[in-house]
Amino acid sequence: MVPIARVDLNNPDIKTLTFYFDGTGFALRGETIRRNHNLPDAEVKAKLYIDGEFIEEAVFPTNANVRRLDLFWRYQLPKGKHQVKMEVLEDNSNARLRSWDYIIYSD
Repeated sequence: MVPIARVDLNNPDIKTLTFYFDGTGFALRGETIRRNHNLPDAEVKAKLYIDGEFIEEAVFPTNANVRRLDLFWRYQLPKGKHQVKMEVLEDNSNARLRSWDYIIYSD
């Protein structure tokens, strides 16, 4: 499995995010950031769906020591077209999810 494409997906404040790709895997890259840096660190919760099926729920802290820079990823999917959907569950008033891009993988 190798990366075959990088697709810009700049979204500064995700509520719901959907994209499509043709391959065997993906990595959605981004970060969680505080809206107000004078307030304490916070968290955002989000769910991942692939092809309409619930895959996982994750917690995204703003703390730089423990945050995730790959928001969601899945590899070794059946080769073909896939839909990826991410939904923010808890929109913390001092945290937001921001996406940069996603990387597509294939055989």
